[in-house]
Amino acid sequence: MNSITRPGLGIMTHAPSKLLQPFTRFQSPKARLQPGSHLEIYVDGSAGHAGGNVGAAARATIPDGTTIIMKEYLGKVGKFSSQDGEIFGAILALRILKATEALRFTHATIFTDSKWTIHRLLNDKARNGELVRRFDDEARRLKLTHLRGLRLQWVPAHKGVLGNELVDLDAKAAALGESSIVWLRRRFE
Repeated sequence: MNSITRPGLGIMTHAPSKLLQPFTRFQSPKARLQPGSHLEIYVDGSAGHAGGNVGAAARATIPDGTTIIMKEYLGKVGKFSSQDGEIFGAILALRILKATEALRFTHATIFTDSKWTIHRLLNDKARNGELVRRFDDEARRLKLTHLRGLRLQWVPAHKGVLGNELVDLDAKAAALGESSIVWLRRRFE
């Protein structure tokens, strides 16, 4: 596990890809319901699939089974890049954490299929750019409330990792111009 201390953010970590076990999930539903628990958020960006447009998305499922999806249309390729979409997906992940603040998640993992995004958000030498600063600002605000640990972790693209496959579709929809916040409540029978 690699760790980097960011001023004002504490320690941010990511797991090298050789240690990644993308199919590992919480083993016990009861563990997910404990106060101060952990939230997993999948993020993605999409560019060029929709007539040269860029979009971003983030999705998470909270312990009661509700899925939260945030999608944002960024604009045309040229003004925005696919990398901008990936970073904006991470910003949307922080907004999901803010929207679920009442649940008091103390730790979160942001899963992305972009190693470039992880490098960009964690590497001091690659920290310029408006979207990276916006990520830092939103992460600092969360750190002041309840978040104690934020982890960025790579997942392989198009390899059957369900959360990653779904957020890929969400990002493509965002690139088509769909910006929204969706709360899908799971009904228990």
